[in-house]
Parts: sequence; structure tokens; C-alpha cells
Amino acid sequence: MIASILGCAFVSLGVVWISHQPGTNAVKIFIMLAIFQLVLALLTLRYFQRVKVVIPLLYIVGSAVILRAIGLFGVPLFEDDYHRYLFDGFMTVTSGDPFSLPPSSFFASDHLPERVEELLSQINFPDIATVYGPVTQWIFAAAWTISPGSIWPFQLLAGLADILVLLVLARLCQSKQQRNYLILYAWAPLLIKEFVITAHPDIYAIAFCVLALSATLAHRWWIGGLLLALAVGAKVFALLIIPLVICYPKDFRSSSKIILGFLLGIVLITLSFGTLGIWFPEGLGAMAKHWIFNAPLYRALFPPLPITVIKVFALVLLSAVIWWRMYKIFMLRGESNVQSEKAAALFSGLLWVYSTLLLVLPALNPWYVCWILPFAVLTTQRWPFVWATLITLAYHTGINVGGESLHRVSDLLLSIQLFGLVTAMLLDRYTIGSRAARLPTKNIN
Repeated sequence: MIASILGCAFVSLGVVWISHQPGTNAVKIFIMLAIFQLVLALLTLRYFQRVKVVIPLLYIVGSAVILRAIGLFGVPLFEDDYHRYLFDGFMTVTSGDPFSLPPSSFFASDHLPERVEELLSQINFPDIATVYGPVTQWIFAAAWTISPGSIWPFQLLAGLADILVLLVLARLCQSKQQRNYLILYAWAPLLIKEFVITAHPDIYAIAFCVLALSATLAHRWWIGGLLLALAVGAKVFALLIIPLVICYPKDFRSSSKIILGFLLGIVLITLSFGTLGIWFPEGLGAMAKHWIFNAPLYRALFPPLPITVIKVFALVLLSAVIWWRMYKIFMLRGESNVQSEKAAALFSGLLWVYSTLLLVLPALNPWYVCWILPFAVLTTQRWPFVWATLITLAYHTGINVGGESLHRVSDLLLSIQLFGLVTAMLLDRYTIGSRAARLPTKNIN
């Protein structure tokens, strides 16, 4: 175990080093390091499964803290979105409104701090206002207040949110299998790269979703609803968790408390900014309309089918999966003696829903795959962590390695991602019975 932790630490040090030494080979080195770290995690999990021992939580959390602490010494890698985080933080602190004006409207201003002028020259798509939601803007403002113009507060807050997710997942684990799968989350290279080194804000929405699940399973319906509102305020993806959570309680009265708690949260967040426009950021609409990246469904169906037709098909498919998983949870809601089975149906449903979302998105950015990793732990699935490693191939674009296609992932790399994902899913399916036999599912609390 100690040797594996040291191996992961060396990998994190390597990623930090290449973040300070960017070049055309940095992407290849990072991909190889990520694969090596995944292999270490899978081998460690397999060992503890074979000896039928629960990995001590101290080792899991301690190693996760060490790896993320190392990541804090890195600088954002393969992406430049962090300039927007900094600018949004400045706008929220100084004006309270990061939604109305795009960065380009400040190009002619003579009264901006020098650091903000530097940010303006580096923000991508400066003619489009922010894509980030109101709760995320609060966090951006907090990070800017801690150290104006510095990226490290954004990295620190994202890393702390990621550790919080790990701790809540540990609380939600009800079996030895689930507890051991925490090691895959603790050591996932994509999480460290995206949330600690690059400071992507999706982790806040993920954290609020996991907290909402914890509150719901503890029958704290009002709190669960409020946390869902915070999750949606951090990222629109969180909307998909709401239908499944509402179906979880065994009576309509409890479900209505979740709904009312959610609506109350939405009202309070809206009042804090004073406008409904916070729920419809200009950047979000522009991205949904025009941006296509690393999307296998769209690569396969376009141009034979128009983009509009593909998007309608994607919406129908996603809606069908949501209704299917809601039905499975709803059929268990009247059974008071199968709480663990209901929770399993909820976790499995969320894994299916968010995996389908990733499949049908026109832009599949690598950090989006992080959304399914908490549910992979709670359903003891390995393939999401394989996917979260293979998705790093999407960094191999012209903007990072040189070439004419700045934002295009090659057909070969996209095929490798799909082949690896399907293979991992089949292996998980094949070994699910033997995995269940290796470790008893006895309650660990």
C-alpha cells in the first residue's frame, strides 16, 4: 500500500513538473502518467479484494490529501479557462454582476487593475459573457477575495471540495466493496488534474449533489432540496439528479418537502443577484448551440443527419433513460424494508443517467466524466475510472501538440476511447459475480 501511494505521489509530481514545462510532448507524458496511476489504483483494489480486507479509511483519505496537496504546486495544464474564473471573480466582487457584460466590453476601459487587463488579453471567446452559474460565481468571488488575481485560491477551494466528496462518499458506503472502491476515487488522475491543478468548478456542483444524496438518504428532505438548488446553481448538469431524488422517498409528502426545499433555494439564490438572468448565462447558450468537441454520437451521425435531428434524438434518449430509472426507483418507494435496495437503485440510476448525458453531449470535455465517478464508487464499477483516464486523450489536439485542427480530436483517438470504454464495461459485466463473491457485502458501520 505504501509503495502504491509513493508511486502515485511520483506521478503527481511528474504532472506538476510538466505543468511548468509545457511543450508538444507534455500531453503524451501526462497520458502515460495517468494510465500508470490508474493501473496502480486497480492493482491495489484487486489486492485488497483478494485478501478480503477493507482498506483503512485513513490510508484512503490521507493519500488523497497528499496527492491533492502536491497538485497545488502545479499550474493549469492544457486549458486556459482559468482566466475566465479570475475575471468572473473580479466582476462578482466589484460589481456583483458577472452575467451582463462580456469581457470585450472592457477592452477600452482605462480604470482596470493591471492584473485584470492581463486577464482580458487571455480570455477565450471574450465577446461572450460567462458560462458559469450563480453559486459558482460566489466561489469565484471568495477565491478572488482571498488573493486577487492569483489562481491558487481557486485550486485550493476546488481541492477541498474534492476531499469533501470523498468523505461524504465514505459515509454513504454501506459495504466493504464500496469502501475499497474509494481508492479509485482518491487516486483518480483526472480529478487531481482537473480540480486541483486546473481548478475546474464542476467539483462544487458534484459536491452539492453528493451532499444532497447524503441528506436524502438520511431523510433530511428540506436540506436535500436546498442542496439540490445549490448544485443547480453551480452547474446545470445537476438538474438531472432531481427527478431521481424526488422518487426516492416512500410517500408524496416527503417528496414534496424536497421540491419545496429546492424551490426555496432557487428563490434565495435568485434574490441574492436580483435577476432571473443568472439561470440563463449567455455563454451556456452559445456553447450548447455551436460547440462540438470529442462527441462520438455527433461524429458518427453528422453530416448524414442535421445537427438539429441529432440533438432531438439525444434529448429523447436521455429523457427515456431518466424515466426508466425513475420508474425503477418509484417501484421500490412503497417498500419500507428495502432501504438498501432503494439506495442501490438510486445510485445505479444516477450512473446510467449521467453516463447517457456524457454520450449525447455535443461537447464532451474531459472534466465532465468526473460527474460519474462518485456513482461508480457507490455501484462498485471500474469502467468509469477507465473512461476517466482514456478521456485524457482528448487533450491531444492541435492547440496542445501543434497542428491545424486546434480543437479536434482525431478519429483514431476517439476510437481508442470508445474501444477502451466498451472493453472495460464488458470486463466489469463479466467479473461482477466474482467480485461480489470475493468480499462480503456486510455493513461496515
